[in-house]
Amino acid sequence: MNINYEKAEMMDSKQFSFGALLITAIKLDTQLDKALKEFDLTSKQWFLMVILDTMFESAPTLNELSQEMGSSYQNVKQVALKLKEKNMIDIAKDPKDARALRIKSTPESKLIWDKLIPTSIKFMDSFFKNIEEKDLDTLKKVLFQLMFNLNDMETS
Repeated sequence: MNINYEKAEMMDSKQFSFGALLITAIKLDTQLDKALKEFDLTSKQWFLMVILDTMFESAPTLNELSQEMGSSYQNVKQVALKLKEKNMIDIAKDPKDARALRIKSTPESKLIWDKLIPTSIKFMDSFFKNIEEKDLDTLKKVLFQLMFNLNDMETS
């Protein structure tokens, strides 16, 4: 990294934060892909599974899943099809609306999650090392507001 804290301090806070978020997202994706390689998962496949397992009480439609992931229907469909090939999810037509596809986890996905837990804990601990809990709470609030702002930008 070619920047030190003194250089960052001299930069406009919005410009630095915007660039830092982009760089962090790219590097996080790369590091997560490396960590998940032994489980034959990509970061996008992992993220779909996390959203599927944490954000819905029952099997969502592909459209609902794509909205929660903040990605296009087509991109999420491609990720979902790869997970279906790996027997991690089931994709079925909605019984009430044949145009809608419902997504649900399989028992095999639960086995992978059990194996992933130690790797996930280690990854999260490394990613957030040297950051105090109060700073993580602030980060959560700021990121939530940024996500809300992006949502507003999408709908206006």
